[in-house]
Amino acid sequence: MSDSDAPGILRGDCRMLNRAIHAKTNSAMSVRTLARNSFTDCCITGTIERYISTSQPIEAMYADAARILAEHSIQPIQEKIYAHRRVREHALDVRKKAFLANGLDPALPVTFVDGKPLVDQPIAGLQIWGIVPHDPIASDVATVECGNGWTGRMWTVNGSRMLYLPALAGTRKDGQVALSTTEQAQRMFDNANQALESLGFSYQQVVRTWIYLARILDWYGEFNRVRTLHHANVGIGRDLESSTFPASTGIQGRSLDYECFMDVLAVDPAPATSVAVDSIRNSSHQGQAFAYGSAFSRGVTLALEERKTVFISGTASIDAEGRTMHLDDPGCQCLETLQAVAAVLEDQGGSLEDICTAAIFFKDQETYQAYQRLVRQLCLPQFPTICVRADVCRPELLCEIEPVAFI
Repeated sequence: MSDSDAPGILRGDCRMLNRAIHAKTNSAMSVRTLARNSFTDCCITGTIERYISTSQPIEAMYADAARILAEHSIQPIQEKIYAHRRVREHALDVRKKAFLANGLDPALPVTFVDGKPLVDQPIAGLQIWGIVPHDPIASDVATVECGNGWTGRMWTVNGSRMLYLPALAGTRKDGQVALSTTEQAQRMFDNANQALESLGFSYQQVVRTWIYLARILDWYGEFNRVRTLHHANVGIGRDLESSTFPASTGIQGRSLDYECFMDVLAVDPAPATSVAVDSIRNSSHQGQAFAYGSAFSRGVTLALEERKTVFISGTASIDAEGRTMHLDDPGCQCLETLQAVAAVLEDQGGSLEDICTAAIFFKDQETYQAYQRLVRQLCLPQFPTICVRADVCRPELLCEIEPVAFI
């Protein structure tokens, strides 16, 4: 069933635009939208499960994605590819050709994650978040230079600025990758800080990070130490009761030869505008992550023009005190994780049906199959999901979900 046929998931103008997109493109790509006064939010998700019968899934995905972007004048803010690193150059070349064929700029920044699919295919999927401006003066997106070769996407809306910086790594000033994992992490955060400051932002304005560690189980504790120290150096976390940490994901992922790399979203609200950022420190289901040594919030809400986007941090089967739940039980860990996500959304006035895109990371095939059974047996909402094989931050954790919702 396509998104356009799903009752109750999309509302009002969102459902109408979504139907228009599907009717016009006839694609397997999932498109979720939320119409606001000056723009429409769009999440485009291509999953290998929807392209499994295609002989060339990378080509088919990008043909559909580029056509949707061009036909509906969607301005991308964030773009991610999850695929085997052996097809990195091929995937980027396919993307370039598809973009050029549809009059799009292939130089738009993109994050490539070595995200192994859980089926015998080269790609797990792609995600694009963008907007359709109703008034280009009030809302627009542009590529910006951040120094040292970094580029990002700047979204301005009614005077407020939002900056997305993709694929920041732990390189030195000469462009060489730092040797040790600790130095790479330190320089990654330093590079993020410098890129932000070059465009008039501060790290305190970072609301969401996506962090990928190639060997996460080998040094996640040390990474947490480096992150906490960086936060303290920029004035975050000195007072745990009042500090606002970014929402975040920390998951296994590779890009080139980096031990770690990250994507960053920062928000600079204009005075007296309707843009509001609120950190979700805990939920009715889980406590504060920084209470047990992880310096991130459960999520963050970005309220714009009477609606809000909820970015939920990577969420796993962890109780209110930070203990892993349901050891060696893939089905129960998946259910516990979904309940934790649902609790965050319920606290914000939403539900699983409001998820517009998600990535789910599974430790192994058994857990992936347990999740699929759970969704079928409980008739759970079929929100757009990219499924990736990856280690989570603890060896006993079997899955992690990072969703985005429009409410």
